[in-house]
Amino acid sequence: MEPYVIDVNRLANDIKGYIAQLKSTYFENKDPIDDNEIVLQKLCVKLETALRHGMKDKYSFLGMRKDYWNFFSECLPKDEGVRYVNSLSQ
Repeated sequence: MEPYVIDVNRLANDIKGYIAQLKSTYFENKDPIDDNEIVLQKLCVKLETALRHGMKDKYSFLGMRKDYWNFFSECLPKDEGVRYVNSLSQ
């Protein structure tokens, strides 16, 4: 039994609303959106909720939890842009 039920339509509408707010903020201020933007933080929470929706806990042979992030971290290093960013010194 799930501890809570996710309303997929509301989740999608919330994501669309946050994107619209971010676009509006950008076009009004002409400044880039940064991590301090509360609406961006809310959007990230909703996106993570959407990505995790319906996922079951899975464990690899070594007992580590498999998650959508494992897929991203395995696939993205092959991307030319990610390789370039990783090659830059901090």
